[in-house]
Amino acid sequence: MFNLMNITTDKAKYKFGEDSTITGKISFDRIKEESFTLKVWIGNHDPYQILNKESGSSTYEYSIDTLYYFSTGNYIISSSVINTNGIESNTVSVEFEYEVSFFLNLEDLERKEYNKTLDKNITVRGSGIYSHGDISINCSIGDVNSTFIGNINKKWITHQFNLSGVCLIPDSIVEEKNYSVTVWATYIDSGVSTESITKEFEFYRNYPVLRISDSIKETYYHNVDKFISVSGFVSDYDCDDEIEIKGYIEGYSNSQTSQNIYIPDLNNHLFEINIPIPDNLTTVEHNLLITCCDNVNKCDSFNKTFSYELNKPEISIVKSPTFPVYINKDKNLEFVLSVSDKDGNSNIRIFHILNDTEGNNINISLYDEITKEVPYPIPIPDDIDVGECQLSFYAVDEYTLISNIEDINVTFSKYTYDESIEDQNHKKLNKKPIKYSPFFFVPLHEFYKHFYFNRNKLKTAA
Repeated sequence: MFNLMNITTDKAKYKFGEDSTITGKISFDRIKEESFTLKVWIGNHDPYQILNKESGSSTYEYSIDTLYYFSTGNYIISSSVINTNGIESNTVSVEFEYEVSFFLNLEDLERKEYNKTLDKNITVRGSGIYSHGDISINCSIGDVNSTFIGNINKKWITHQFNLSGVCLIPDSIVEEKNYSVTVWATYIDSGVSTESITKEFEFYRNYPVLRISDSIKETYYHNVDKFISVSGFVSDYDCDDEIEIKGYIEGYSNSQTSQNIYIPDLNNHLFEINIPIPDNLTTVEHNLLITCCDNVNKCDSFNKTFSYELNKPEISIVKSPTFPVYINKDKNLEFVLSVSDKDGNSNIRIFHILNDTEGNNINISLYDEITKEVPYPIPIPDDIDVGECQLSFYAVDEYTLISNIEDINVTFSKYTYDESIEDQNHKKLNKKPIKYSPFFFVPLHEFYKHFYFNRNKLKTAA
């Protein structure tokens, strides 16, 4: 009877994924002179391999495939032989270690950039190898622990698992910089974890958004407009920023004004600023710039071109002559004009156009006044005809800015006898009564009494 002496394995430790077979040797106490059947098994499992061996040696090799359902642990591999007569030998055993490594592979992130407020989480996907039991997925972003929400699918036979889900972005992640999302798996019962896998991403904050209303005019005027009023709305999806709104005229630092608004939500927030117009602003086109910037100097801006102009003088008729005007009696058309210029300190020339002839009879200067009334006589031309014609007035300042044109229809007529009588009657009607002293007034009955007495006296004398 031949007995087995021992069984050995080529390695003391086999690893899942690295070792596909377990190999070793069995030894007899002497040279085996007849063929036999070799049985090899692990633990209480059925024999993995039954080999028919030929005689002629005391040492024989064996090889069995590793099976997926082994977990990490220590196992015993045993062997016996069956002779040709059917008698089974003694059993020999040896212990070996089998390890199913616990590890995780993480896919690249779907995106490399994530936004504050707009992005609430980061999608993660991966796969790994585990030995046994329940596992959990953990993650962190930066130095802050996060929460994994998703699914874990395990295949115990193959020791494989897959994960798909999201890691929530903690509220404390607010700075604009590069961060890492770190993911690892943990056995729930033992607390043993895989190595952590890290993926980098960029976290960026939102730009504020500026919307300007249509309150800005195309043209502003000297002395009339003191401010440029700007209103609108500003928003910022970061929901934790203080926004500074600035307005100024490009090239004029003395025009800058600002307003600060804290934005805690996603709503639009109203703002109003008044940008002072500097005294030294030139009368050309200018750029009005409005900017809004958050705490990390992310900005939005708006610009608009506007004109800054001097004012045109204004003219109006305060008093005009009575019409018709008699060309053979009156010498002048007597007008009183009101002339103004909002710029102040202006030199104004006043013009008239009568019968297609232009004249400039008076020039004035406005110093502290803005408005001035001016007598303006116009000599009646010798060649003027009877009838109606248009008379126009306008003013021009030292910058050649022309005022509005003030028109009036003038009626000319000739002075005749009828007009003379009418004029005399008019003078009589308007003549003041003479006031006599009281002793000049005599009662009427006394007047008749003396009248008849004196008449009779004259008859007697005759």
